[in-house]
Amino acid sequence: MAGLFGTREGGSALEAAWDRFTASLKAPYALPDVLLSALDLFGALVPAEGYYAYVAPEPGARPYLRVTRTATGNPTVGPNYAGLVTGSTPRAAPLDVDVPGEPHAVRLEGTPAEPFLSLACGPLVVLRAALRPGQRLFPSARETLSAASRRLRPLLEVALHLDAVAGDLDQSRMQTATSRYAIELLLRVDRLAELVGQATAQVLGDATGYLASWEGDGRGPVRVLWQGGAAEELLSALPPPALWPRVQPGTAMVWSAPRLPGPVARLGYTGFVFAGLGDSTRPAAFALATERTLEGRSELAPLLSALVPSLERILRNRALGAQLSAAYLQSLLLVADLLDAADPYNPQHSREVAALAKATARRMGLAPQEVEALELAGRLHDVGMIAVNLTLPQKRGQLTDAEREVIRQHPAVGADLLRGLPEEIVPAVVPVAIRHHHERWDGWGYPDRLAQTAIPMAARILAAAEILVARMSHRSYRRGLPPDRALYELRQAAGTQLDPAVVQAVLDVYADQGVSPRAPGD
Repeated sequence: MAGLFGTREGGSALEAAWDRFTASLKAPYALPDVLLSALDLFGALVPAEGYYAYVAPEPGARPYLRVTRTATGNPTVGPNYAGLVTGSTPRAAPLDVDVPGEPHAVRLEGTPAEPFLSLACGPLVVLRAALRPGQRLFPSARETLSAASRRLRPLLEVALHLDAVAGDLDQSRMQTATSRYAIELLLRVDRLAELVGQATAQVLGDATGYLASWEGDGRGPVRVLWQGGAAEELLSALPPPALWPRVQPGTAMVWSAPRLPGPVARLGYTGFVFAGLGDSTRPAAFALATERTLEGRSELAPLLSALVPSLERILRNRALGAQLSAAYLQSLLLVADLLDAADPYNPQHSREVAALAKATARRMGLAPQEVEALELAGRLHDVGMIAVNLTLPQKRGQLTDAEREVIRQHPAVGADLLRGLPEEIVPAVVPVAIRHHHERWDGWGYPDRLAQTAIPMAARILAAAEILVARMSHRSYRRGLPPDRALYELRQAAGTQLDPAVVQAVLDVYADQGVSPRAPGD
């Protein structure tokens, strides 16, 4: 009888398959792509005639067939695929499978003539292989497959979350809906709004104006999306929330002297256009004021009739871009939490780094918005580890040069994952801090070999926070240090690895709690 891999093959086979799997993961991590990569990993461990991936819509529900791959590597993506040609004969594939009894269960199913091997990867995903008749499953294979399931589960859950977010946003036809590339495209609408405003102002004769939005009750701040000329005076004299209720949403009103609104007339304008946009939950306005009269302007009516719906589309796209950005950020925060959960020694690592970075930044007198940005950077500082073999940080003994280089990619990957998000969602300092939090004060860090004050302050703070939290955390090769000993080691790193001023701020944070550095032997 044919069997699966033997006892000594299993571990090395998993490591090789895992390396290929992680190398195959590419943004935007669309669920079908991740599932196909998971089937490739499964196929590297289990020789079979074909492979199937089933996904449940929620815990406890039956998983349904989502993607398949033949033994020759041909993929078939789609929820309604009922069969797969494998080997020389068609093998029927059930459209659904039983709910996994265990989150990492390995089960032999089917009939002796058509056996299946099922591998649960958490409560929502089941991978299946169409075995050849007579194939057996050794205990070592069960152990290796269960280990593969434990590695796959966090990454599959990330892909499931991204897929759910895309569905919630009614973007089911866009597998890239939550990718940074789609976000970057949608966020260009601000520039488009500016161009529309400029063109309209030129038609009206060098007018001044703005495009703005605000909260529904009109009490919050007005966010200006485009402004030209003396628009700030116009905004101050006649805040758009005050005029918006007088204009029917989706239409524009035109005023000429002497019927201008008083605040506009007092600024010296003789013509004024105001368009109400959006609705009561998301109001916005487009306004233009000119010193030229608007009476008798025959081209104005068709211009305004085209302008209002165009601006409505711009605002809708902009709102969608903001929703996508926020959803993408939440997905990355989930990635960070899952990566922490995979650490058997400190599943709160990122949150502890974030809290210490925030406290240190506040101690150093940074502005409140910078303090909040540093907290976010702390949460996400290791998110680039999604591209790294997660067993490397917990490896016993020395890393090879190749393994060390792989780990050193994570700051750049993490910063790249945040590139292009709007400032109000992710402040620009966040990806900068993440990229450079492994730089050293003496210039021997990575990825860019920056030194001293060339390293952004946020990155210097993040570096000190991460090093101290790491010193206090247990690892496979050592026990964590008590806070006072860890503070002593942190102080020793001042001037070489870390900014002395930042180290002092960290020491001050702990001094406020009654903890001081203690040298070995004291």
